[in-house]
Amino acid sequence: MKKDWKNLLIGFLGACLLFALIGSSQGGNTGKYQVSAVQTKQYPAYIIIDTETGDIVKTGYFGN
Repeated sequence: MKKDWKNLLIGFLGACLLFALIGSSQGGNTGKYQVSAVQTKQYPAYIIIDTETGDIVKTGYFGN
C-alpha cells in the first residue's frame, strides 16, 4: 500500500492548527500568577506573586 505523503502532511498540519486554536482560545487570566519557591533551613517556602500588579498574594511553607 502506497502512502500519500501529501495527504498525511495536510492532516498533520491541520491537527496542529486545531490544537493551536483550541489552546489560544483559553485566554483569560493565563499567566496572572507566578510562584517562586526557595529552600530554607527547615522547610521549603513559596511566594505567589500577581504578575499584573506586582503584589505578593500569598507566602508560606510546604511543611510544618
